[in-house]
Amino acid sequence: MESKYTFVRFNLTFENMLRLSSLPLIIILFACSQQNNEGLKSDSISISIDSVRVDAKDQFLYLNSYLRHSDLSEDKKFLFNFNLDKHHIEQIDLDKLELVNTYPMEKEGPDGIGTNIHNIRYLQNDTFFISSYERSGIVNLEGEKILDISFDIHDLKGSQISPSASLQEIQIHPNNTNLIYAIFNDWREMEYIFAKIDLKTKIVEIIDLPEFNDVEKQYIGLTDQEGKTLTMNGPTPYLDLFEDQIYISNITDSAVYILDLKNDTLQFKQPNHKIFNLSRKGPSVPKTESFETFKAQVLAVREDINFSRVLYDPDRKLHYRFSFNEVYNDGKIEEGPTRTTNYLSVFDSEFDLVSEHRIKSLTITPLKFFVKNQKIWIYKNFEDEMGFLRLSLHDVKG
Repeated sequence: MESKYTFVRFNLTFENMLRLSSLPLIIILFACSQQNNEGLKSDSISISIDSVRVDAKDQFLYLNSYLRHSDLSEDKKFLFNFNLDKHHIEQIDLDKLELVNTYPMEKEGPDGIGTNIHNIRYLQNDTFFISSYERSGIVNLEGEKILDISFDIHDLKGSQISPSASLQEIQIHPNNTNLIYAIFNDWREMEYIFAKIDLKTKIVEIIDLPEFNDVEKQYIGLTDQEGKTLTMNGPTPYLDLFEDQIYISNITDSAVYILDLKNDTLQFKQPNHKIFNLSRKGPSVPKTESFETFKAQVLAVREDINFSRVLYDPDRKLHYRFSFNEVYNDGKIEEGPTRTTNYLSVFDSEFDLVSEHRIKSLTITPLKFFVKNQKIWIYKNFEDEMGFLRLSLHDVKG
């Protein structure tokens, strides 16, 4: 189905503070690079880092998924973290740095949200969009399902989405809960599909992202001797909603698409980075029967340059994005990275590149992060306690 969106291409250049950790306050001055930085609006900023921990009130907070199943309230005061083991939502007060309450959710029945939760989004007035592999809906903290928005790919009109595709990322239109934007992952075809779906009419519109067509080269599959796929490692897509714009990006590429919901325009922007590659190379072979080869290929892409979600600071009107290389000890990918080299890119409100920096004091992979009070909060596990590193950016101008 042909997209109605206007396509425009641009090349354009992270009191009751309960416990401070032993990490001292570090002030670091960065210059972008000695390379040519023509086109950047600023070539240096200062960054300070501190760390805080959350008082769990004698409970065990759910940290197994690195806060991937969590979201912030509209005022950024509370973090809501879904506990997959106990099937409840943990409410964390980020000002007081303490657990406030837990809210059980139903798995089955009219208020059921399923068991395999993979997405939670805070909407407004303490309501949440929660999706699982079984169903999706909007619920409140009392566990009541306000709206069921589950859908079957077979029922969608005009759909070019394969029934074998799985839902990876989703955003709800800020002014219309019947309208969603989603990324589906089709492992068999090794491709991502970005779609706009009207849940009321069941009409689906595929929105083409031509500059991301090379994403299929980022898949690596492990097969049996007959060629049947046993497991697949693919690139992670991101959908992030900031006000009336959806930012579409992925872990393999520094470029982004920006979908303007007011004007129905789709823009492509490629920052002109100078201190790291614009994208990662991807695996050298798409499929293999050898587990050792599969493992080596996955290790290679993780040690290559990778990219995080886009962040937005509404107070400063700035966007941030991390880029990183993970390092593993003797190729032991199952033990996790021993250290990570991190870069932070700063963009203005139009997503023009302002500055970019290596952050030498940040040596963990930024998995969950958000902006609060003009600081970038990065989740860190402090010996099984929830904590955050907080990056403060100084002398940065949009």
